[in-house]
Amino acid sequence: MDVTPLYIISVPGKEAGSMLDKLPLNGKKTYVVAAVTVIYAVSGILLGDMDTTYALSMIAGALGLTTIGHKIDKSNTN
Repeated sequence: MDVTPLYIISVPGKEAGSMLDKLPLNGKKTYVVAAVTVIYAVSGILLGDMDTTYALSMIAGALGLTTIGHKIDKSNTN
Protein backbone atom coordinates (compact mmCIF):
# COMPACT_ATOMS: atom_id res chain seq x y z
CA MET A 1 0.00 0.00 0.00
CA ASP A 2 1.45 3.36 -1.08
CA VAL A 3 0.72 6.05 1.52
CA THR A 4 1.59 9.69 0.91
CA PRO A 5 2.63 11.49 4.09
CA LEU A 6 1.38 14.96 5.00
CA TYR A 7 4.92 16.29 4.95
CA ILE A 8 7.23 16.55 1.96
CA ILE A 9 9.61 13.65 1.69
CA SER A 10 12.18 12.85 -0.95
CA VAL A 11 12.72 9.23 -1.93
CA PRO A 12 15.18 8.23 -4.66
CA GLY A 13 13.24 7.48 -7.83
CA LYS A 14 10.10 9.31 -6.71
CA GLU A 15 9.08 12.93 -7.02
CA ALA A 16 8.91 14.84 -3.74
CA GLY A 17 5.43 16.05 -2.87
CA SER A 18 2.85 16.18 -0.14
CA MET A 19 -0.72 15.04 0.30
CA LEU A 20 -1.87 18.66 0.54
CA ASP A 21 -0.54 19.31 -2.97
CA LYS A 22 -3.02 16.75 -4.33
CA LEU A 23 -6.09 18.50 -2.89
CA PRO A 24 -8.00 20.79 -5.26
CA LEU A 25 -7.46 23.95 -3.18
CA ASN A 26 -6.03 26.11 -6.00
CA GLY A 27 -3.84 28.34 -3.86
CA LYS A 28 -6.18 28.44 -0.87
CA LYS A 29 -3.98 26.43 1.52
CA THR A 30 -2.80 29.59 3.27
CA TYR A 31 -6.39 30.60 4.00
CA VAL A 32 -7.29 27.10 5.21
CA VAL A 33 -4.35 27.07 7.63
CA ALA A 34 -5.24 30.56 8.89
CA ALA A 35 -8.90 29.59 9.41
CA VAL A 36 -7.94 26.45 11.31
CA THR A 37 -5.57 28.50 13.46
CA VAL A 38 -8.32 30.99 14.31
CA ILE A 39 -10.74 28.15 15.15
CA TYR A 40 -8.08 26.54 17.35
CA ALA A 41 -7.39 29.81 19.19
CA VAL A 42 -11.06 30.66 19.73
CA SER A 43 -11.84 27.16 20.97
CA GLY A 44 -8.85 27.39 23.32
CA ILE A 45 -10.24 30.60 24.77
CA LEU A 46 -13.77 29.21 25.11
CA LEU A 47 -12.59 25.98 26.74
CA GLY A 48 -10.22 27.82 29.05
CA ASP A 49 -7.21 25.86 27.87
CA MET A 50 -5.40 28.83 26.36
CA ASP A 51 -4.43 32.20 27.75
CA THR A 52 -6.32 35.01 26.02
CA THR A 53 -3.20 37.00 25.12
CA TYR A 54 -1.59 33.95 23.55
CA ALA A 55 -4.75 33.14 21.60
CA LEU A 56 -5.05 36.71 20.36
CA SER A 57 -1.44 36.63 19.19
CA MET A 58 -2.20 33.42 17.29
CA ILE A 59 -5.22 35.09 15.66
CA ALA A 60 -3.12 38.14 14.75
CA GLY A 61 -0.50 35.85 13.21
CA ALA A 62 -3.16 34.04 11.21
CA LEU A 63 -4.54 37.33 9.91
CA GLY A 64 -1.03 38.44 9.01
CA LEU A 65 -0.51 35.16 7.18
CA THR A 66 -3.61 35.74 5.08
CA THR A 67 -2.56 39.27 4.13
CA ILE A 68 0.88 38.07 3.09
CA GLY A 69 -0.71 35.22 1.11
CA HIS A 70 -3.07 37.67 -0.57
CA LYS A 71 -0.21 40.00 -1.53
CA ILE A 72 1.80 37.10 -2.97
CA ASP A 73 -1.20 35.89 -4.99
CA LYS A 74 -1.83 39.42 -6.21
CA SER A 75 1.78 39.93 -7.26
CA ASN A 76 1.82 36.62 -9.16
CA THR A 77 -1.23 37.54 -11.22
CA ASN A 78 0.13 40.94 -12.33
